[in-house]
Amino acid sequence: MNLKLTGYRTLPAAMRHAVERAYFGKRIQAEKHPQSSWLSSYLHCLLAIGGHCVYINDTEALSEWPGLHTDGRTLRAFTRLGVSSDLQVLQQVWEHREYAAVTNYMRKHADCNGALRIIDAGANVGYTALYLGNTFPNAQIISIEPESSNFRQLSRNVTASGLANVEPLQAGLWQRRAHLEVGRDFRDHREWSFYVRESHHATDLMGYGVRQLAAERDWTCIDLLKIDIEGAERYLVETDELAAELLENTRFIAIEIHDEFNIRPRIYECLRRHGFEFFENGELTIGRNTNLTGGSGTL
Repeated sequence: MNLKLTGYRTLPAAMRHAVERAYFGKRIQAEKHPQSSWLSSYLHCLLAIGGHCVYINDTEALSEWPGLHTDGRTLRAFTRLGVSSDLQVLQQVWEHREYAAVTNYMRKHADCNGALRIIDAGANVGYTALYLGNTFPNAQIISIEPESSNFRQLSRNVTASGLANVEPLQAGLWQRRAHLEVGRDFRDHREWSFYVRESHHATDLMGYGVRQLAAERDWTCIDLLKIDIEGAERYLVETDELAAELLENTRFIAIEIHDEFNIRPRIYECLRRHGFEFFENGELTIGRNTNLTGGSGTL
């Protein structure tokens, strides 16, 4: 069932409940369901992106919605219910199109039809990977997520949408190859706030520098470096040498700067030093390296 409805949240409660019952089926009585608030927000998001619910149970929902590319691809993704941050991320990326400003800016300044090289650092459950992978179907995308439950959802969502151009990697973007551990004490402590820090002992979670990730795939440059790593971005520009490794061969950047760590002036300084013009759009700082010209891979 694929509903088109405007002003859903302004309807009287009884009417919203009637729509929810019709939408989710008789087995979920939305007004009595313990997740009724979640269901209401989820339905609103699906209506906004032209999607529908394939199935829903007590722990997760599987959604389906039309992609952005002209190949007619339909995207599918899982969303965990309740206190999980999945729904808020789905709303950010697909309902509010948080990364549309990034992709539009790239298209304005570069030929984006080729095999773009993209690093998606802080991939969470993969909604941004789906957005970028569907927007740039010829791109090669590394989606890096350190936390195990998020990584499982990322892998499931990439598989469900059939995006062969997205490579999920359970790891962390770091200064160099190092053993990492996941921190869960930032902001609201939910899945979208997990971050990495270096471990004092051996772990199964590895961190990799940008240069190493590119070299292992024979990439001469990175066309888009997306970074949303919950404050750990401060370690990537800790020295001028690290900043150079991050930015010298990066054509476009989209980074969420977490101001709890007072790192914004330092990141701005590094961007300017390496020839970036940049602007703010919502939570993102979006920039272009003016020292790199031409199409994909041309320095």
